[in-house]
Amino acid sequence: MISGIILILFGEAAVLDSPWHAAWAAFFLVLNLLYIPLVEEPQLEKRFGDAYQRYRGHVRRFVLRLRPWRPGS
Repeated sequence: MISGIILILFGEAAVLDSPWHAAWAAFFLVLNLLYIPLVEEPQLEKRFGDAYQRYRGHVRRFVLRLRPWRPGS
């Protein structure tokens, strides 16, 4: 979902030819590049343990997969 929002924000900046929208999109990108690995992922590791580690090993953070990951496959 975050990657979709980031793409929309940069798309708005391009369509509107707005440096302010581009700055907001860049700020949102940097904010998420910091928040997700520093805050969200440690909380998920604490909550789900090894299952989350296996999941994270197969699913990339921002880049979509062409096929869904299924545990045990």
